Amino acid sequence: VLFRSSPSLVRKLLADGRTDFAAVTEVSSQAAAVLAAHPGRLDVAGLVEAARQLPTLTAETAGVLSRHVGPLPLHHLESLSEAAAGALARHEGYLGLDGLVDVPEPVAAALAAHAGRLDLDGLRRPTPAVEELLARHDGAIGLDRIETLTSPALAAALVRQGRREIGRAHV
Repeated sequence: VLFRSSPSLVRKLLADGRTDFAAVTEVSSQAAAVLAAHPGRLDVAGLVEAARQLPTLTAETAGVLSRHVGPLPLHHLESLSEAAAGALARHEGYLGLDGLVDVPEPVAAALAAHAGRLDLDGLRRPTPAVEELLARHDGAIGLDRIETLTSPALAAALVRQGRREIGRAHV
């Protein structure tokens, strides 16, 4: 279902208490901006399913997905802008980004603010600076394919999670 409604109609639906947009699989940028600005949680399961196959996300789409009531298994994403990462970091649950094999520092800084479980299992050789930024993440973090681990702070965070081995690196 394509949702190309005017921003005023989307505002009206939200004002009327409508939060179930699960059947919607694509939104216009104007509708996305209104949905992303909504302070409450939304059911956008159709958009999540459509986004699962994308190699990247716009900041607008990431903003809408961040409002979703369920997990965000976005394992096919190959890249994220800082703005999209910042939007996804506002999601209040599981965030799976296993397709990212390279995480630039600004993206790592944005993702570190995410409060739920963060899976970055595609990340193999993060820079020391990225490791330090990811160590700031308060929730559980998945780094199952990591090959190098130089940050004592990230190693300590993983140990606090009960991890003793990850990928090819031993903590």
